[in-house]
Amino acid sequence: MGKAMRKKERKWVWISVPIAMLKLIDRAIEEHPEYGYRSRNEFVEDAVRRKLRELGVLR
Repeated sequence: MGKAMRKKERKWVWISVPIAMLKLIDRAIEEHPEYGYRSRNEFVEDAVRRKLRELGVLR
């Protein structure tokens, strides 16, 4: 799927994350800029994508 197509179809939902987990995400982003995450959203989106690939739902 092309980049333009993804942007056109993209819709957002809000999810709840335990505060303790959110603090860990923030710490990982702040302490490890080499990971390349600029935001919580990027981190969570990547984590979910990786898990979906691991489960065979996304290729």
